[in-house]
Formats: sequence, C-alpha cells, structure tokens
Amino acid sequence: RGAGCDALSYINNVVDADSADHCCQDEDYCCFFGACASDSDYCGYRFHCPEVLVTGDLTFEGMTYEAARDNTDVFVAAVADLCGVAASAVTVEISKARRRRLAEGIVVTYTVGVATANEAQTVTSAISSSSTADVDAAISKAATDAGVDDDFDGVTTTNVGTPTTCDPSSWPDLDTHVCGACKALVNWETYGSTCGGYCSGIGLTCVDGWEEVDETCEVEEHLGCNGRADSSDAICECAPLAAYSYSFSYDVSTAQPTSSPTPTPIIAVEVTSTVAGVTADAFQNTVFVDAFKTTVAAAITGVDADMVTNLRVDGVPVNRRLTGGVEVTYEIVVPAATAAASGYDDVDALSSGVSTSLEAAADTFVEEVKNEVATIAAAAPVGSPEAAEAAAAATHAEAITTVSAPVVVVSQTLAPTPRPSPAPSPAPTPAPTTCDPSSWPDFDDEVCGACKALVNWETYGSTCGGYCSGIGLTCVDGWEEVDETCEVEEHLGCNGRADSSDAICECAPLAAYSY
Repeated sequence: RGAGCDALSYINNVVDADSADHCCQDEDYCCFFGACASDSDYCGYRFHCPEVLVTGDLTFEGMTYEAARDNTDVFVAAVADLCGVAASAVTVEISKARRRRLAEGIVVTYTVGVATANEAQTVTSAISSSSTADVDAAISKAATDAGVDDDFDGVTTTNVGTPTTCDPSSWPDLDTHVCGACKALVNWETYGSTCGGYCSGIGLTCVDGWEEVDETCEVEEHLGCNGRADSSDAICECAPLAAYSYSFSYDVSTAQPTSSPTPTPIIAVEVTSTVAGVTADAFQNTVFVDAFKTTVAAAITGVDADMVTNLRVDGVPVNRRLTGGVEVTYEIVVPAATAAASGYDDVDALSSGVSTSLEAAADTFVEEVKNEVATIAAAAPVGSPEAAEAAAAATHAEAITTVSAPVVVVSQTLAPTPRPSPAPSPAPTPAPTTCDPSSWPDFDDEVCGACKALVNWETYGSTCGGYCSGIGLTCVDGWEEVDETCEVEEHLGCNGRADSSDAICECAPLAAYSY
C-alpha cells in the first residue's frame, strides 16, 4: 500500500498489515480493487496512506474579510484550478492582511493534499509559476461558475507566496507510523527529546506533540512542543517554515541528518537606538509603528517594512519611561536569497549594510517618519478609528527630537546547510525547561494550552512577538480571541496586531534551543 501507510481495523486502529479490515467503497480509508458496485460487501482493505501537504499564501485587495469568508468555496475552486487538483484536495483559511496602508486586504492560506512527493512537486511548480494575473483569472472563473461575479468585482491579487511542502513519511528518524498530514511517530532522543527540538532539527517548526500508546498513533498524553516523556519516541506535529518566520528556536549544535528538508534560509540583525522626545506610548500606536518601520526599511537597500519586526521598547516592559526618550530595539529579518540579491553575502554584510544605511539616513529620519504618518493619515476615512489613530500618531511624531545612531548586532542565521548524519551517541539532552502560563506577567485569566494563554499585551507593543520576548520567552504564534476566551477569532501570528487590549499568545522557553 506504500511506504508509511498504516493498516487499520474496522474502528480505524492501526493493526498488522495482514489484519487490515475488509471494507467497502464508501468507508474511510478503503483501498479497493477496481470498480466496486454500490451493494458490494467486499471491496478491499482499510489502509491509511499519508498525504503530502503543499501550503502557501495568496494576498488580495479590494475585498473585505467578511465577504471573503462568505466566498471560501470560490478560493478553493481557484486554487484547485491553478494546481490542477480536485477541489476536495484543497482547504483554505481566510485572514486579514496586516498592511501598512489602510486599504482593505485579505490573505488566503491554502493547503493542498496529494498522495506522493512527485504530485506535491507538480503542485508546487504550478503555483510557483503562477503570476498575479493567473490568479486573478482563476478567481474570476471560479466566481463566475459560482454566480458571485459582483462579490469579486474589483478584487485583485497583490502577492503569490512561495508554497512549502510536508511529507512525514520522508522525515529523518521516522518511527514507522505516519499519524497525519504533517504528524508522525518519531525517534526524538537526538533532538533533545522534545517535539520542538525534533521539528526545528529537521528544518520545520513545531505545532504540537504527544506521548503515544505502544508505538502507535494513539495518544496517551499531551506534551506540546516543549514537554518531555520518559520514552525514546513521541508523536510530533510539525509545519513548514513560513517565508519570514523566525519566532522559534533552532539548536545549531545538533547534527542534522543528510535527508533533512532544506528550510528557507533567513538572516537577521538586531538594531537598537534611542528615540528622544517621546514616551513608549508612541510605540503602542499602530500608525506610528508602521511609519517607523517603513522609514527604517526605506533607508536600507533590499529591505521592506514586513522585514522590520519584533519591535520592542526598552526591553521589558515597553511602557517604562526614560528621561529624554525611549530605547527602541527591533530586528531586520531577510530571506538569504533577497539579501544576496541586494549585495549582502552573509549576515555580517547585512549587519554592516544596515548600520551604514541607518547612519546615513539619521539626518532625515525624523522628518521621514512624520511624512509617512501624514501619508497614512491622508488615506484614512474622515471620522474613522483609523483617522483617530493617525492623528495620535502625528502628535507622537511631532514630539520626536532626534534618533540616535543605531547599534547593530548579528541576531541569528536560520536554516544552515544540513550537516552530516548524527554520531552514534545521542546528543546531550538540554536542561529541562518548563512553561507555566498561569504565572506569566499580565496573564488574563485564561490558560489556552501548555505554553499558551490569553494575555494583556498593550505594554509589550501589542504583538505576541513583543509579549513573549518581553517575558523572556520566544514567540510561537498568536491569535485574536472571542469574548475574553480561548476561542480563536482571527490568526495574527507573532507580529500581527488587533484593536484589542489582549490576545492569545503561544510562547516557548528560550533555554533549550537558543542561539
């Protein structure tokens, strides 16, 4: 039935291959022989063969979040058309675009499930070769077929993201069983005996982890990404790295198997400077922060505002006042290919380039921030909340007197070239780390997971990245919540913002896999 496929009993428990349940054509996971009649009692055997997942993002403007959610089937049909697969193989999630400008935008995150790595490569090639015009055409056709042309009038594609794949059957140290699309039973001891260590060690990011029952995919205990169990293996769920994701830990001391997938290479530098004349309140204003990040990006060749991230003010907490201004720290995170195309051959070259560029822009930096705030304000509808936010940002911008010369240090280089196969002896297990969300500063009464909670984030820059780093952890993910609960309303990620005093943030300890 193929490598990594599990034989199943009549209740879908994993059994020996010779004990696979006889099944009929409408039953789950039935691998039948030839054509089956609708009344057949004997069609084949029950096997679960893993999917290979291809995921990516498409960004659109000209449509509201609500309208997009109402037309999910159109996006599914368009992605299926672009990839040459059945619509049943496609799922999508809709989120609001986090953009500098106030025009509405949405992000469609698609997942395409196929049976083999070759099919995944075909899908990846199809979507990678699609232009924004190709996506527009596919959306237009799908909208017409669904009879909703009016809903998509004026909708345009602004970005086609690079797709990524997940094939658990090819993972290093797979322990026989594939338990889901990006989830498997794995031998984790040489990765620090956590799923976080395993996933990052093979070039992915961790989603969750469990202790298993008797070498199967049945769950005995939830561990999360940082939990441990007295076992040589565990069920780990991983996910491909997002194009600009760096909010996870990566153990650069652990040898990597030669068969590891190659993640997107990313380099980052950390910048610190003093902004005189303002308080940290300025950096809690989303328009001011967007203007600041845009001004930083404009000064540096090959960097855009989305690459200026994890901004925090004077460490912890961000509302601490300093005489004469605040100390601002942020990271510039650039895909290695983009950096090389801009003349930065390595992270040291990027560090030097950032330092030189920001020093050269120092004399005009304050004025450019003010101009950028004015540009955003001009686009805001009169009387809108955005206009009020922009007016407050203008007040903060006018208060700036100087911005000091930056101090730039190498932050990290992710996704190094895979190393040779591990030595026979296991790597040392890192010291145990714990995560107790109920003890976190600014905890907002709801624990939502092993290292995940509803928190008050305003004094940390109103991002989960700022919150997690502010309490000495690293960010895994973030969400806007529904009515002060753990129910998710919208995915934000580590750097997204929402018009709310709190959010659900998932963090991870730094100690075990820090740089």
